[in-house]
Amino acid sequence: MLSKQDNEKMLSLMEENPDAREIIQKLQECHKVTLSKVSHELRNSLTLINSSMQFIQSSHPEVKDFPHWYSTMEDIKNLIILLQDLSAIGNASKLRLNTVDPYASVKAILESARSLIENNHIQLEADCEENLPCFQGDETKLREAIFNLIINACDAVQENGYIHIRLYKEGSYIIFKITDNGCGIDEASQELIFEPFVTTKKAGTGIGLPLAAEIVRAHGGILTLESEVGKGSIFTVKIPY
Repeated sequence: MLSKQDNEKMLSLMEENPDAREIIQKLQECHKVTLSKVSHELRNSLTLINSSMQFIQSSHPEVKDFPHWYSTMEDIKNLIILLQDLSAIGNASKLRLNTVDPYASVKAILESARSLIENNHIQLEADCEENLPCFQGDETKLREAIFNLIINACDAVQENGYIHIRLYKEGSYIIFKITDNGCGIDEASQELIFEPFVTTKKAGTGIGLPLAAEIVRAHGGILTLESEVGKGSIFTVKIPY
């Protein structure tokens, strides 16, 4: 993983040297393709193993009493989810364009997140403007990006926290803003929070935020973070229409 300084040097080199820029861009694309292919193959193998273990369990229920059987099943499921996320990062920039109604999309996302919000006794306030302009985008991936940001906010506030979601238009952008009163993110972590595998959570994989950022970039948009330790965070997604 590149440090902030390494990224700055690379960006400077790309600006100064067109040949270097082309080579670096090709390497970045190859990295994404390789990551996606490897994740896909590993996920297929794990899925077969998981199916076999489920068959064994259905045929011989007594295996559930074996030491570590349950934890092994959970580990396999978690690995499959991780590999799905890794594959998604590699394919985040491949969009299936359709007409996106931002208001309807956010309403659907909030409905999907309802159980997570209620189970953790989180106070949610949504301020969504209706009749906003529609735009061309990949609605499925955009929903995933926004949903990942909501999950991140839920993890940050834990129980009895507060999350505010705002949807509005500003200039030529549709704005999705997610504010929470959680633990906040220190400045050092903010520099790397959108890099794969970087996480401040004990049980996190460090995939959700990088995936969200990649999806937003693929739409020509911007994802920004404002945060202060002990006070909370604000994630802002700006999508052009």
